Amino acid sequence: MVKKKTDILVPNRNPNQGVIPILSNQLLQAIKGTADLIVVADQNGNVTFANLALLSAVGQSEADFVGKPFVSVLSPNNSPHLTRELSSKLQEPSAWQAECLLRRRSGDDFWVSLGMTPMKGGAGAPSGSLVIGRDISEQKHAEEMLRQSEAQFRDLAEHIRVVFFVSTPHPFAITYISPAYDHIWGMPRQQVYDRPTAWIESVHPDDRERVLGVLASSQSGSETYMEYRIVRPDGSIRWISNPAYPVRDSSRQVRSRGRHR
Repeated sequence: MVKKKTDILVPNRNPNQGVIPILSNQLLQAIKGTADLIVVADQNGNVTFANLALLSAVGQSEADFVGKPFVSVLSPNNSPHLTRELSSKLQEPSAWQAECLLRRRSGDDFWVSLGMTPMKGGAGAPSGSLVIGRDISEQKHAEEMLRQSEAQFRDLAEHIRVVFFVSTPHPFAITYISPAYDHIWGMPRQQVYDRPTAWIESVHPDDRERVLGVLASSQSGSETYMEYRIVRPDGSIRWISNPAYPVRDSSRQVRSRGRHR
């Protein structure tokens, strides 16, 4: 076979599987140098190529890793279902994507987002899988910190006599309101979950137009403060102090948080 000088063959360490198709030198160097974790596996799920980022991440040398089953670097802390599914997809190549834990040689686990694409050899016959991963450990850590923060917020909100709330603007909905609402408003908070306008209807008629104007500013992303009266079901009136501030999620959508007291 005649090859151009810019072409090289990436050897497959399994002699029964031939070779990975010719890659241009530039493409191979790009794959080797990318920060993404890249593996090529044969139809038995054994590694035939791994780039430097993957080898560094799992703490193995090319000599140690190539030829082994790719699932050998899966953490035992993954669900058995995920491990079986990945093994099956490697042996019957098909598109697949999931988040899972890989294990370093040191025994530490780290989160990756894996995507798998079938590879074809001569005459279009399946030849294995291309697996591309990305380390998402920082993202997972941030999500866990957020969950802990939300849990602490809820724990605080559930045990003090101040009404905390979280709302979304489009459409307007109350996604969280603390139990103190039942005591201060004299009505069950479930009404506000089921029908957000129940809160507006409780505002004193003389204050309602002003409250709606401030609410519109709050839902558009402004930090707001207002004081108004509510009329409880028994006819008694309570004065409410209501600061609110915007919180943007990862997609830049606004949620409003605040408190009533």
